[in-house]
Amino acid sequence: MKQLVKSLLPDALVARLHNAARARSWKASGYAMPCPHHIKQATLLRNGLLRSTWVETGTYMGDTTALLA
Repeated sequence: MKQLVKSLLPDALVARLHNAARARSWKASGYAMPCPHHIKQATLLRNGLLRSTWVETGTYMGDTTALLA
């Protein structure tokens, strides 16, 4: 049933629902690290400085680097 509902919804809505569920779970854990990926990205974009130099260490797939590029 869950897969049927997911197949009927637009991908963007499914992603938003998934992110909201992860944020609720993170909040319920007392904001224990690590935070959900979408929250990390939003924080970097909100607090980043224009024309700044970023140094990322320990990147896995390069998602954050691509976001900041």
